[in-house]
Amino acid sequence: EKLSDRSWKEIGRWMEPVLVETELNVLLVAVMLHALGKIPKLHAQLAPKANGHREVLLHVMSTCPKVLPSFMRLSSPLRHTVQECLTREFEFKQFLHAENLPA
Repeated sequence: EKLSDRSWKEIGRWMEPVLVETELNVLLVAVMLHALGKIPKLHAQLAPKANGHREVLLHVMSTCPKVLPSFMRLSSPLRHTVQECLTREFEFKQFLHAENLPA
């Protein structure tokens, strides 16, 4: 189901005090990379020896990050944070849906 323009604007107003452009950008890059790591062709071409999407992401972000322009556009500390978040044993999707429980 698609959100209406009015709904998007309402969500934007609701998020405005919480997120600045940089934080939102980092979140969107992380979501995109998380999905990208699961693409079989990326795995086969850039990280054929990797086991699972986390290892694919770690390998690509470490050895050929230039193929990820959105990732490379981030500052070095933010790239490090994104890499740490996406390559740890952590269910990022559940976190985004607020389903992860504290350890």
